[in-house]
Amino acid sequence: MKDPGNVPSLAELQRRMIDTIYGSAPDAVLLNSIRTRHDLTPALLLAIYRNGTRAILMQALRISYSVIERLVGAEFFTVVATAYLDGTPSRRGNLEPYGADFGSFLDRYDPMAGLPYLGDVARLEWLVSQRQRAPVVKSLDREQLATIPHDAFAELQLALTPRAALFESHYPVFRIWQENRDRSREPVLISLEEGPDRLLIVAGDEVVVHTLSEAEYAFYASCGRGEALAEAFDAALSQDSNCDLVRVLSRALRMQALSFGTAAS
Repeated sequence: MKDPGNVPSLAELQRRMIDTIYGSAPDAVLLNSIRTRHDLTPALLLAIYRNGTRAILMQALRISYSVIERLVGAEFFTVVATAYLDGTPSRRGNLEPYGADFGSFLDRYDPMAGLPYLGDVARLEWLVSQRQRAPVVKSLDREQLATIPHDAFAELQLALTPRAALFESHYPVFRIWQENRDRSREPVLISLEEGPDRLLIVAGDEVVVHTLSEAEYAFYASCGRGEALAEAFDAALSQDSNCDLVRVLSRALRMQALSFGTAAS
């Protein structure tokens, strides 16, 4: 009869299970807690579960980062993704958020040091996929803007719609991403000298990308922080004192990237 005092808690068994899935050898405590099935030993059952779990996580990374896989090749992607899996356990039952920090991992991964743009490509892939799944919210238009009293205009708070996002890189990452999305054709070679990218991305039925000036980028970044319109205009003017603010706002309406915001807490 087992000594109740020596029986590990469920949380402890779960921790040991996670350690085993991500590379540690199973210990006796964990093995003794597993019932054999169909003449399969606890060690073999653990191996089956471990391999199945890692295969699912690997597939999730391949789906999220198909452009990265094409850029480095399927074989090397497996090596890179395996290294990521070893150090990044899945913390949720939902696989959707898994791999969110893959771009940061690529920045630190020594074998990728000669390809410094890959982390930004991964961040762009993740950003686009998240925006494509975001809810659709009506964007601000001229009619709505005309309803704002003149004396309240400066304090008006705008925000990026859930399907819009800013993206910035020292490299021409969008062109790299765009050229490598379609596996049915050979991508055009892109010089890294074409960069940098300073973009507004709006995801709808298609992904629409707008190149921004430094002033426009500062304007949208201010809106994204929940700042008032007057502060957003000041941010734009801080980058370009000759910035045409009417043009900036008119272009924002045409790009359907802004909505009414809420007061920052």
